[in-house]
Amino acid sequence: MATTITLDFAKPHVLRNAREYKAAVAEIDRLLDEDPARGSDAYNNLEFLSVLVEAYEDDHYAVD
Repeated sequence: MATTITLDFAKPHVLRNAREYKAAVAEIDRLLDEDPARGSDAYNNLEFLSVLVEAYEDDHYAVD
C-alpha cells in the first residue's frame, strides 16, 4: 500500500521530487473542492501551489 505524504505548506519551498509534487497536487484538489473566496488564505495557497506544480511540470515533463 502506498504511503501518502503530507507537506507543511505553511513553509513554502520548491517541489523537490515526485512525492512532494503528488502531495501538492492533492492539496490543490482539496482546495479546489473548498472553492475558496478570492483573496482568502486558502485561495492564495491554491495560487501559490499551482505555480509550484507548473514549475515542477515544466522541469520534469517538458514537451519539446
